[in-house]
Amino acid sequence: MIILNNQMQKQLQALMPRLTDTHPSYNYLDQLSGKLIAGSIGENSLSYYFHLAPLEGHEIIFGVRLKEDDYFFQIDCLLLTPHVIHLIEVKHIKGELSLNSMEQLLRASSNQTEVFPNPLIQAKTQAYKLKKTLRQLGCADIPIHPYVVFTHPTAILNFPSATVDMIPLQRLPNHIKVINNLYKNNEHYEISKIYNIILERHCPNKENLMLKYNLEIEHIIRGVRCRNCNNFSMERMHQSWKCSICNTLDRHAHLEALKDYAHIFGPAIRNKDAQYFLKVSSPDICYRLLNHIPCSVQGSNKGRIYYLNSLIN
Repeated sequence: MIILNNQMQKQLQALMPRLTDTHPSYNYLDQLSGKLIAGSIGENSLSYYFHLAPLEGHEIIFGVRLKEDDYFFQIDCLLLTPHVIHLIEVKHIKGELSLNSMEQLLRASSNQTEVFPNPLIQAKTQAYKLKKTLRQLGCADIPIHPYVVFTHPTAILNFPSATVDMIPLQRLPNHIKVINNLYKNNEHYEISKIYNIILERHCPNKENLMLKYNLEIEHIIRGVRCRNCNNFSMERMHQSWKCSICNTLDRHAHLEALKDYAHIFGPAIRNKDAQYFLKVSSPDICYRLLNHIPCSVQGSNKGRIYYLNSLIN
C-alpha cells in the first residue's frame, strides 16, 4: 500500500491557521481545506476494510494524480488485483443521500436539499481516462471497475437496488469479493508492472496557493505557535521558546513554524526570512536554529540559502 502525499492539503493545513480571516479568499480556502480533510479521513478509513477482504497478490495506491492530454485527474484509491483494477471514489458525506431521475446526488436535511455531482459518473470518467493512459503506455488492456464508497458513519443511502456500485463502507470487503469473482476467468495480468508504471507517471500537485489566490506576505500571521494554547505567542528565551500567554516552554517550537513556512512559501529560506517569519530579532539566533536542522545549504554569509525539505518530506 502506498499513500501519495496531497501537497495542496499540506499547504492548506499550514496556511489556514496563519491566513488573516479578512482576506477575500479566506472562506473559499477554508471550505476547500475542510473538503480535503474530509476526503483524507474517508480514504484512511478504507485501510481497515481492505484487511477484511479476501485479497492476494494485490497493490493499493491512494491519491495518484495522472496527466491525460493537457489535463490532470486524481484518483482516490486504486486496488490492483491480478484480473481487474478496482477504481474507488471515496465520499465522506453525512446525511440522507439519494439519486434523482437525472442521476444527481441529493442530500436532504430539515431545511433544504443539496445537490452534488454524481460520484459514480465521476468514477467512470476516471476509469475511462486511466484505461486510455495505460493503453498509451503499452500496458495490457486490464479491466477497470469503478465504484463509490461512502465512508461517513452517519450517511444513509437511499439508492435504487440497481445502483450496485455505490455502497457504504461496511460492504466494501464483500463488494471486492463480488467484483473479483466477476473477472476471475479473465487473463492474469502482471500487477507489479502496472503498479510501477502508474507510480512513475504520478504528477504531484505543486500549485502555489500564494500565487493562485493573490496572497501577500502581509496576509500571513507571523510567529511561532504554542502547541498548548494554539496562539502565535511564543518568544525566544534562554535557548527555548516561552508562550507569553500560557507560559508553556518548548525548545523545538520553531520547527513547526519553519515547516509551515516551507509549505506556504517553498523550502528555500534565508536567515533574514527566518528572522521575519519567526519574529526573532537576532540573526545569530536564527543562524543557530537553522544550522541545527538537517538540511542542504547553498551560498555563504548573507546570501546563504537553507533548504527545509527534510521538514516537509
